[in-house]
Amino acid sequence: MSEFIPHVEIALATYNGACFLPEQLASIAAQRWPDISVVAADDGSTDTTLDILSTFKARPLRVVADTGGRGVRDNFAFALGATVAPYVFLSDQDDWWEADKVSAMMAKMLEIEGVHGAAHPTLITCDLAIVDRNLQPTGGNWFAVTSKSADAHSLADLVLTGHVPGCAMAVNRALLEMALPIPTDVYIHDWWMTLLAAAFGTIGHVDRPLIRYRQHGSNTLGAATAMSSPFTKLRAMLKAPLSGLRYQRAFYADQARIANGNLAALQGVVRHSTSGHVPAPVQNLLNVLAHGGWWRRYRALHGAQTGASGIAKAAITWHMRRSRGTGPTMPNTP
Repeated sequence: MSEFIPHVEIALATYNGACFLPEQLASIAAQRWPDISVVAADDGSTDTTLDILSTFKARPLRVVADTGGRGVRDNFAFALGATVAPYVFLSDQDDWWEADKVSAMMAKMLEIEGVHGAAHPTLITCDLAIVDRNLQPTGGNWFAVTSKSADAHSLADLVLTGHVPGCAMAVNRALLEMALPIPTDVYIHDWWMTLLAAAFGTIGHVDRPLIRYRQHGSNTLGAATAMSSPFTKLRAMLKAPLSGLRYQRAFYADQARIANGNLAALQGVVRHSTSGHVPAPVQNLLNVLAHGGWWRRYRALHGAQTGASGIAKAAITWHMRRSRGTGPTMPNTP
């Protein structure tokens, strides 16, 4: 009897991506996993992106497009909502996937489901090789050169910051059904799914760079943002102390607003849970963050692998007591 190979869909978000999209599609075509199809959500491209998608025949590809203007979060939500497969990978338009990306991450996915079952919300991540616009290495992998952690698996780890971009994620249908529709309070789709997986399921990791994460100067989000280290911010403050302090305060307040929005959405999932079971540590943490004083919030996250310094944790949790809503609106997919 031949081994059963489950169907995988790739949710690809595009917007004026003609420059790099052919290479990303070529890397998808070269995947060793046999049963793959692509759902491409276009956000109103005005270049030749749609023409490029229409000529891709190596894998089944379906384009879902309308007038556009959704922005990166809602365009990915649009793509994810159009999928039907039991397993879904997220794809940017400007990267390059190693040929075993899908197969390696699916092996980890099926390993976890073998223990917990397919109804268990599961998210798989991988490392990323940071490359330039020509796919040449620029000196490191994602977890080595950022403050992010491959071991960030708990809700406390993920409250203040996301750790992995969506292009390095795969999710099962159980998690996707929990994540969609994405609440309006949520800042970005990939962080939201990691929060849900940490709270109600499992996050697994493949400790290899399975994607070449292209940095070309026009990324909506990218390694440059993640590599804005405490040292970089300190250097800016020393150059212009007053403006640096104002920037830092605004940054922490903005992070607090984002965290509050994410937590409000997570509380909504808890309130409407049909299973009737919310893990006690999750409920306790949510109660502390929603109702506790600053010191209790800080202590609840003090030992977590948030990717934030102790000063940043203290400042963000301080601002959380009065911040409401989400951070800035996300721009279109690059």
